[in-house]
Amino acid sequence: MAPYGSDSTKIFHPPELVVLPSSVEQVCQIVKLAYGLRFPVVCRGGGSGFAGGAVPVSGGVVISMEKMNRIIEVNPDGYSAIVEPGVITQDLTLEVEKQGLTYPPEPSSRDVSTIGGNLAHNSGGLKSRKYGVTKDYLLGIELVTGRGETLRTGCLSDDEDFCDLTSIIAGSEGTLGIVTKIALRLVRKPKTVSTILVTYDEPLKAAKTIAEINTSGLSPTILEYIDVDTMNCILEKFDFPFFKRGDSAVLVELDGNAKQVRSDTHQIERISRNYSPSFYRQTNSEQTREKLWDVRRSISPALEELFLIKISEDVCVPPSKLPELVERIRRLGAKYDLKIASFGHAGDGNLHVNFLTNRDTAAQRRKIKRAVGELFDMTLALRGTISGEHGVGISKRKYFKKQIRPAELKLMKSLKSAFDPRGILNPGKIWEE
Repeated sequence: MAPYGSDSTKIFHPPELVVLPSSVEQVCQIVKLAYGLRFPVVCRGGGSGFAGGAVPVSGGVVISMEKMNRIIEVNPDGYSAIVEPGVITQDLTLEVEKQGLTYPPEPSSRDVSTIGGNLAHNSGGLKSRKYGVTKDYLLGIELVTGRGETLRTGCLSDDEDFCDLTSIIAGSEGTLGIVTKIALRLVRKPKTVSTILVTYDEPLKAAKTIAEINTSGLSPTILEYIDVDTMNCILEKFDFPFFKRGDSAVLVELDGNAKQVRSDTHQIERISRNYSPSFYRQTNSEQTREKLWDVRRSISPALEELFLIKISEDVCVPPSKLPELVERIRRLGAKYDLKIASFGHAGDGNLHVNFLTNRDTAAQRRKIKRAVGELFDMTLALRGTISGEHGVGISKRKYFKKQIRPAELKLMKSLKSAFDPRGILNPGKIWEE
């Protein structure tokens, strides 16, 4: 049972039991038993979370959704699909692409993360700049509440929704119910795609490029940032000819009709060259594009291999504040003498900030903890949020209370009580100590 007691945070709390249901009826039976006997249940997807959201901190039962992994239906005419929560994100993408469609919310962990986990954290991924996040693609859900009752919303319900319960569930980290079926919106796969890589000898130039693109009126599909420390780490693992040690990078992708893509590509080039890049390359080659995005998606696992300790946070600020955030993170690393590698969905102001060290000592961990606290404080000072898509889980509970107002917290707790009156669903998460 040990693998079910942790996630990517490496925080470990052993479960007392692990169950692997294969139907909504079995999930209902488990939760009804938990409701009657008052033991905790924690729903788990791929276990790839960075906030401890699926870690059973109170013991009890882990409900793993790995057997509920069917793609039930793909409807190309209705641009929709119905899936179970254990479906791997990449498996869904590959399946719907056979029909000329695509499912845009793809986290970098798409080859291991599940649709249910993405829903629990309202994940976005590389394409969130243009296409949005998971909640923007939810047509309906089937949910088992804390009483063991089945609730269906949206297109999966026989009744007209009085309020938008679907969006309430998105991002609730398994604290309001256990999702057993999901109806998703799909979009037509674009015919023309243009990918651009720009590198700079100063990270602030990259951040300013992104800020100007954000205010230009353009809508790139992907707008990513890679800082110097991340770039240097990439080159430890990959022989990628377009990257150079000491540089920062901006990755841009555009899609749509050919004429619009060409026009937007020219505008991106003009903006990029205003900041004196050390390298600029645009490509329409599928092979080059896939190589580039494979490298981008491999950053987090590469950092995991290179460092003994990797604490990954994901803060989000208004996009106009990105240059200031980049500069403050640089100063934070210097203050604590820490390697801090930042990258992510900068078009939304969302950076994955990784605190890295090969010294596993109590003093080093205390130093990282203080630096993380300062990162969250500076993020809130910039009118940002302490989590873009990783969730709050257990690792950010005490900081969450700094972000949310008492009236909002009271309302959230009331909502929790309505869905889960005995508090058995994923206890000890988000705001609960």
